[in-house]
Amino acid sequence: MLLVLAVAVPLLVVAWIAGIGFGRTETDKADLRLETEGRAAADVFVRSVTEADRRAGQLAASRDLQQALATRDRAAVEKLVRPGEVVYAGNTRFVGEPTSPAVHRSVSVSIDGTPLGAVTVDVPLNDALLAELRRAARVDASDRLALVQDKRTIAGRPPGISNAPVDRTADVTLAGSEYRTFGVNLVRSPTNVSLVASTPRSGIDDGAHNRTLWTLLALALTLVTVGALGYAAAPLLARRERSLVVLGGARDEHAVTLVGDALASTHNPEKLLPVILHATMEATGAARGRVLQDGRVTAEQGRTAGGRQLRLVLDDDESVGEIVLEIWPASGSFDGRTRTLAKSLAAQAAIALENARLHSIVQRQAITDELTELANRRRFMETLDTELRRAERFGEPLGLVFGDLDDFKRINDRHGHQVGDQVLRAFADCLRKRVRVIDIAARLGGEEFAVLLVETDLAGAHALAESLRDEAATLEIRVAGGDAITITASFGVAAYPEARTPEELLAAADAGLYRAKREGKNRVRSDFASA
Repeated sequence: MLLVLAVAVPLLVVAWIAGIGFGRTETDKADLRLETEGRAAADVFVRSVTEADRRAGQLAASRDLQQALATRDRAAVEKLVRPGEVVYAGNTRFVGEPTSPAVHRSVSVSIDGTPLGAVTVDVPLNDALLAELRRAARVDASDRLALVQDKRTIAGRPPGISNAPVDRTADVTLAGSEYRTFGVNLVRSPTNVSLVASTPRSGIDDGAHNRTLWTLLALALTLVTVGALGYAAAPLLARRERSLVVLGGARDEHAVTLVGDALASTHNPEKLLPVILHATMEATGAARGRVLQDGRVTAEQGRTAGGRQLRLVLDDDESVGEIVLEIWPASGSFDGRTRTLAKSLAAQAAIALENARLHSIVQRQAITDELTELANRRRFMETLDTELRRAERFGEPLGLVFGDLDDFKRINDRHGHQVGDQVLRAFADCLRKRVRVIDIAARLGGEEFAVLLVETDLAGAHALAESLRDEAATLEIRVAGGDAITITASFGVAAYPEARTPEELLAAADAGLYRAKREGKNRVRSDFASA
C-alpha cells in the first residue's frame, strides 16, 4: 500500500501535467489550422483585389470606353462594364452603382493626356466573398470566417466577433461562448478591414478531455501493476529516497539555469511574456499565474488557486507600461525559499525583457527609413531578390514602380529642409494608403521611392503608378504663414518577366523614370514598348 501511494502521487501529477499538455497540444493544432486558413483566405482576397486592379486598368486603357466616355455615350459605356464596376465622367458618377462595403480600385481615364473621368472596380465585402474565400482556402467545417471593419463585424459568423487581435491567435468571449481566433489585416487605413478565422473553444476542450481520459485509464492499469510488484520494489524505493535527499540542495540552482535557457529562446518581447510565466510557475510549483501589462492580462496559466498571491514587477518603463507577474500557490502561501527563488527569476526575466526590447528596436532600425518609416534601401533590395526568385519558381509576374518628387530641390531651397521632410512624409503616407499588405514600399534615398508589387504585371504596375501620381497631385502641405505647397511626382514602371534579373528590373524602372522626367514630369512611363 505504501508503494502504491508513493507511485500514485507522482502519477497523478503526471496525469495533471499531461492534461495541461493535451490542452496545449489541441490549442496549438487549432492555432496552426486557423492561421493557415486565415492566411490562405487572405491570399485569395489579395488575388481578387489584384484582379480588380487589372480589370480597372484594362477598362481605363480601352479605346472603346475612352471614346464612349468622351462622347458621353451612356449605352456604349453600359455594354463595356460589368456589375460592381462604376464609370465616372469627371467627378460625376456616369454608369454603374458603387458597392458598400467594398474595396474600391480606381484608375483615371484620359485621352492624349486629357482627363475624362475614372473607372472603379469593387471587391464587395459580404457573405458571398466569404463563401468564395472559404471554398478556395478549404476552411475546416468546424471553423468560421468573418469580416471586421473598424471593430464592427460586417459579414460572416459569429456576428459581433470584432475584438479579435490581428496577426496572432487569442481567446475571445462572445455572448457567453468562447472562441479561438486568428486575425489577418486585409486592407489598411482608411478602410481598415480584417479577416477573422475562429473555432469554438468547446471543440478544442473536448479533444483534450478525451485524450486525458485515455491517459488516466493507462495510469490506473499502471498502479495495479505496481501494486502487484510492491514487495519486490521496496528496496529500490528506499535507495531512490536517499538520492532525492542528496539532489534537493541543488534544485534551486538547477531551476534558475532552466529558466535562463527558456528566456534565451526568443527575442520577441510579446512572445517572451508567456515563456516567463510558464518557466516561473514550473520552477516555483505555482498553481496559477498571470502576466499583466499596464493592467491588461497578456498571459495566463493554471487553475483557480486559494493561496496567497505573490506579486513581482518585471518592468515599469513608461513606453510600455508596468509589467507585473502574479503567481498563486495551491493553498496557503509560498515558503521563504520559494519567494526568494521567484524574486531571483523575476530579476532575470526583467533583464531578458529589456534585452528583447532593445533587440527589436535595433532590428527595426536596421530595415526602416527613420524619416518616413517605410522600408529602407537595404530591406527593399533583399525583398526584391527574394520575391524575384519566388516569381520565377511559380511563374508569376512581379511589378516594380520607381517614384521621384518633381523639383524637390526647389522646395528645400525655398522653404527649408524641415518643410522638405514634411513633404517626404506626406508622400510616404500616399504610398502606405495605396499599396497592399503583401507589397513593400520603400524610400531609396532623398526624394526617390520604390514599390514592389507581388503577383502584379506591367499593366497593373502602371495602373498603381497612375493612381499614386493622381494622389500626389492632390496633396497640400501647409507651411508657416498658412501657405500650401502642392507637389507632383514622376514614375517609372517595370515588371518580370519583361525584365529577368534584379539588375534588369531596376535599370528598366529607372529608365522609365528618366523618360518621364525628360518628357515633362508628372507622368508615368515604362522602358517597355508594350506599356
